[in-house]
Amino acid sequence: EMTWSGGPGHMNTFNSPGIVSRNNKTLNDKSNTAKDKGMQSYYELLSQEGGKDTISQFNHPGKTFGTFTDFAYWNPIVDQRISLLEVGNGEGQIGAGGYYPSYEHYTTAQDKGWHVAPTNNQDNHKGRWGNANDARDVILTDNFTEEGIYEAIRALRMYATEDKNLELGYTVNGQMMGSSITEVPEKLDLEVTVNDPDKSDSISKVEVVVNSGKVVHTWSDPAELNQGSLSVTLDPDYSYYFIRVTEGDGDLAVTSPGIYGEVFESTLLLRDIFKLAVHKDNRLAQRNSVRLEELTDQRFIMLLKGLPFRAQTDRIFADLGITPHYIMECDHLLRRELINANAGVTIASQS
Repeated sequence: EMTWSGGPGHMNTFNSPGIVSRNNKTLNDKSNTAKDKGMQSYYELLSQEGGKDTISQFNHPGKTFGTFTDFAYWNPIVDQRISLLEVGNGEGQIGAGGYYPSYEHYTTAQDKGWHVAPTNNQDNHKGRWGNANDARDVILTDNFTEEGIYEAIRALRMYATEDKNLELGYTVNGQMMGSSITEVPEKLDLEVTVNDPDKSDSISKVEVVVNSGKVVHTWSDPAELNQGSLSVTLDPDYSYYFIRVTEGDGDLAVTSPGIYGEVFESTLLLRDIFKLAVHKDNRLAQRNSVRLEELTDQRFIMLLKGLPFRAQTDRIFADLGITPHYIMECDHLLRRELINANAGVTIASQS
């Protein structure tokens, strides 16, 4: 577990080729205002080649331990590395002290673009591993090898439940929960199967939840719920859809989302050109063009994180598997002064 105590949160990383210490000065750096400089460095570490087979989890997000700076710093590479988010955590009984639900952060993370499956874990510190309460993670796979389980987690074929034997299935247009649909279909055919084998338990309602936690469909008729097979056809108006089940005793279960689609049409407004800005004495100053792979020895002065242009340049480097040497982050004016002083180089927009 990477622990940023008093900072942005805690994160588990599985299947890594080695280990790092949570006391590493770079990875646990909380010197900036948001106290998340170390978390940003950890994301960069996960994004490197050595992190390609890892799986990470947002642990117990909330006010107590942190919300990962409100799930900031998304990029497409680290999004592939972080696959899980705890919707519940704790070694107390469900609904009692010592159990901490965090379902609202599941929707927040997805609203921020993260592709994650829900988990409900015990974080057990007292030796009651697996039986402190009835919360369970369910992984859907027919390959029970270690790699088969990891593959199912990466594919988000999972649901989390507060009832240990609730059975839940969910497809969108025939594709299993967690599937990504890249082209928006005309309609979404949702199929849900739900069953609790305990005679003392009952299903109270089943909901379809979309962006911002909005509920777009609810099954609550007891006769329909008792059949255990539910279906509905919806318009593709949102970017993700997951199922939430509420049992008669209040236990909850949520699935991975069934679709990540586009909900907006786009129009090209501007085609821009990126240029490398260097001092006149830099070895590249007389070049008409340069490949990004040639810049690994250059010291980069970049705009502050959070700015759209910075996010775009970070994504370009990440897509190419390049880790640039950033020496400073600043605003536009200071960046220009530092380049003129031959302190480093930068990438700038022609516009």
